[in-house]
Amino acid sequence: DICIITDRNKYIPTYKKILEYHEIPSALFMDEVLTNNAVILVIKNLINLVEYVNRNIFDDKFRYLFTSIARSFIYNYDDDFIYQTTINKDYQNTDIITTCKKVDINNPLLTIINDIIDKFKIYEKLTNLTDIEKNIVRINNLISIANTLSNLGYSTLEFVNYLDETIEKELPVKYSESAPTANAVKIMNIHKSKGLEFSLCYFTGMHN
Repeated sequence: DICIITDRNKYIPTYKKILEYHEIPSALFMDEVLTNNAVILVIKNLINLVEYVNRNIFDDKFRYLFTSIARSFIYNYDDDFIYQTTINKDYQNTDIITTCKKVDINNPLLTIINDIIDKFKIYEKLTNLTDIEKNIVRINNLISIANTLSNLGYSTLEFVNYLDETIEKELPVKYSESAPTANAVKIMNIHKSKGLEFSLCYFTGMHN
């Protein structure tokens, strides 16, 4: 019955923390920009790396992609290992490259992305991070976009280019982070609310 309505998203996480501190359950209703998220950027680089490895492209961009994945939550390799691997060009003996080669890039886009997530154990590796549930939602939204573009005949390269373009041109790919409507105080911005669906509303930020 209760909702906290704010004029901007930036205050929403603070209200949630305060309610949690006082053991009051809360549910967030807000949109996030998918392409701003670090996990999604890592997966984008991983898709690109799989493409490079299977096409035997080992240029400067490959080294950037390899380093990105090696340092990421998926592997957490230390800098000395990455440096030695790069200096000695000993990429082929790493688990990263071995796993990349197990992905068949001749499959449709959606199959490739699901295969990458499975073979690199992405969901399991999320335990290295906080906000596991939120990151699962983000990955599922990325898969949903891939499904749509796969039906349009997009290749993995075209999919990565699509993500790069949305980042470069600052085109927000948004997704809903709505929580279940259980017995909890709802928190949302004014654009998410119709205003009459709750018995009691607190409208915050009047000082602004």
